Amino acid sequence: NDNIPEYTGLQFKQQLEARFHIPCWVENDVNAAALGEAVFGAGKGAAHVLMLTIGTGIGGAVVIDHTIYRGCSGSAGEIGYMWVKDHHFQDIASTTALV
Repeated sequence: NDNIPEYTGLQFKQQLEARFHIPCWVENDVNAAALGEAVFGAGKGAAHVLMLTIGTGIGGAVVIDHTIYRGCSGSAGEIGYMWVKDHHFQDIASTTALV
């Protein structure tokens, strides 16, 4: 990712599985946060949870029945990549863009 270029290409999943001998999954930060809120936090008991984050980028996630909804292309909730006046939304409205 552009925010931490040193991580590009690192095989975290494989390294963790090899080290600890257990299955491992890697998830993006907003999806993980939304799932945590849906199961344990403010969304506990709700059938559907929508999360929006604004920081170095703009992210979103959708959780339906305690499952991350990914959509047909795997990018459901990724509102930061919507086009707004010839730019990605996060390129003009994220904290990084505004500072």
